[in-house]
Amino acid sequence: MGGSKTASWVTGTALLALVLVAGGWFLLIGPVFATAGETRLQAQSVRESNEALAQRITKLAKQYENLEQYKAELAALRAQVPTTAQQSEYLRELQTIADANGVTLTTVTPSIPSAFTLVGQAAAAPAQDEEMSGAGVSGQDGETPADTATDPAAQPAAPAGPAVPAGMATVQLSMTAVGSYDGILAFVNALQTGTTRLFLLTDVQGNGQSDTEAGAGRPATAVGDLEVQLTGMVFVLPDSTTPVAPADPEAPAPALPGAVPNKNPMVPLGG
Repeated sequence: MGGSKTASWVTGTALLALVLVAGGWFLLIGPVFATAGETRLQAQSVRESNEALAQRITKLAKQYENLEQYKAELAALRAQVPTTAQQSEYLRELQTIADANGVTLTTVTPSIPSAFTLVGQAAAAPAQDEEMSGAGVSGQDGETPADTATDPAAQPAAPAGPAVPAGMATVQLSMTAVGSYDGILAFVNALQTGTTRLFLLTDVQGNGQSDTEAGAGRPATAVGDLEVQLTGMVFVLPDSTTPVAPADPEAPAPALPGAVPNKNPMVPLGG
């Protein structure tokens, strides 16, 4: 009997010890290990984030070393594509290169700025309309339009074209120039490479000249001289980084000029 009781106590004590160990693990030690594991993961994430941030700072530091070079390149690009039309300045440049090459500009006609659109993008919408209309016709002949519409090989994805900067505009220019053959060639070359503005020549029409005297704004010409009609465009890109100052709703309205004493309002200003 004594041995049986002792065995029971030993067994009970062992079971109690196992229960205490298991309870201690699940209630005390397990949560601590789980928290430690989460802390290690967070520390690893912070280290990786710090390394990425350090690499970015290093890259920015190298770029900052070339900041003046980037500013100079931006200034050169801004001269080629300014933020405003600057038509008067450009017309003076045209006159300068014309005089330098012995060419007379008889007419120069600039247009008002208009939004710039790539030719490929402008033609994309009509092409899509034609494809849709063609699919409808083939459906009437008994073909299933859904098969061709869902077949990747039948309709490959069109490659993405270059994007036009927001706000970019063009100013169309038409001009007539008269001069010698060599002078006209030099003028056309300078028109595209010898001015600060970026000029895109889109059309050239020319006529040979005969012996004529100067008159009506035209120079004297000889056999072999040329008169050319040139069409092209310059570009304008407004500065989107300059914030526009909001209007102050509480600002007073500008004062109108007062009436002039003893002045008849019906008499013109020049009278």
